[in-house]
Amino acid sequence: MATQNDQSPYLAVIADLEAKRDELNRTIENLRQMAGISASVVKQETERQQTEDQAPIIDGDNPFLGMKVYDAAKVILANKRKPMSPSDLVDAMEAGGLLLTGNKTNSVGSILNRRQKQVGDIVSPQRGMWGLKEWYPGRSFAKKQDEKNESTETSAPEQHASPTLIFPQASSD
Repeated sequence: MATQNDQSPYLAVIADLEAKRDELNRTIENLRQMAGISASVVKQETERQQTEDQAPIIDGDNPFLGMKVYDAAKVILANKRKPMSPSDLVDAMEAGGLLLTGNKTNSVGSILNRRQKQVGDIVSPQRGMWGLKEWYPGRSFAKKQDEKNESTETSAPEQHASPTLIFPQASSD
């Protein structure tokens, strides 16, 4: 069991945080009064937002049954309207009736990565997140290494001078 001396640093931090919380609550209440907003309106808006975030992405029992992974991902992303991780996409796909097997998160990530390279309608705006290309007009999602490889393949090969070979002359003696 901890002694009073062991707890004193924690008690001081807790007291400081509680004082800051009280100050923030007073500031929030003042802003509400200035804006003419009651606490009940804020509570209703917060509850509505939480309900919206938890609502199913697509209506229907099995809307993704028989779909390809990238098609289901496009529907989910279009409805959610924000980038999502492969694990969140997997959860939404399975909730929508898409049957996935094996290492689902890695499989979905690989499929979307291939889709980005081949078609480009689904893109990765940041590591571990996927979105729709239409959300990022004018932005290129080509990998630097891929661009480098393409530029070397399309440019003319360098011409190297062939080495001069010198063979010893046989003596006539």
